[in-house]
Amino acid sequence: MSDEQPPDEDTGDPVADVFPPDRPEARFVVAMSMARNDIERALHDLLRSNREHSQDFTYRVRLLTGHLVEAVEAINYYRQEFADVRKLLARVPAAERKQLARVVGALQRAGKGSLERIRHHTFHYPSPDPAYKSDATSDDELAAVLADMKDFPTYAHHDGDTNVTTLTYADEAAIRLAFGPGTAQETILQRSEVARDAALAFRQWAISLMTTYVKTVDGEIGKPIVSEKPPPKA
Repeated sequence: MSDEQPPDEDTGDPVADVFPPDRPEARFVVAMSMARNDIERALHDLLRSNREHSQDFTYRVRLLTGHLVEAVEAINYYRQEFADVRKLLARVPAAERKQLARVVGALQRAGKGSLERIRHHTFHYPSPDPAYKSDATSDDELAAVLADMKDFPTYAHHDGDTNVTTLTYADEAAIRLAFGPGTAQETILQRSEVARDAALAFRQWAISLMTTYVKTVDGEIGKPIVSEKPPPKA
């Protein structure tokens, strides 16, 4: 929990007043705000890791995709269940409604079940657990991935700046497992780009959703706190 508080004059109304718990559209906006924060952070880290050629790049791809899939599933359930949510979505400006269509359509554009698979293999490790079995358990699929890594050397990477060691062979196995054994590099890149573009669209849509909702209630959200980084130690 954050102990950082804005100045009194910038403090918004109590959360339960701005987002009454008995209003489904209020709960929906908060749920999408949660997803927006997670997707924003994951997207920032993905772009940073790509720019810096960091060892955490494949993890960031999987994490961003996992959050995106969870957000899309929540959107679909909320608007299916509550008419008030559908009414709120209709009030969002047309440009941002197009962004939502891009977000929701990402799962189909990437290929049926492909992004959902990445989500599953990000938040679950390989296991012989039959509860997640389709044609094979994830342990069986891991065996197929390892059999396909005949030309990939077993090595690790140590970052001297952060003192973090990455077991590189495991990251490579994880990304291959997430996308499916034998998936071509071109397909992995295409699905990664679909997830990235959908995340960018979600970020824009979620802010517009929140702004649209706030206009419908007699409440006020506080101004953002500007956090300053401490100066580097001499």
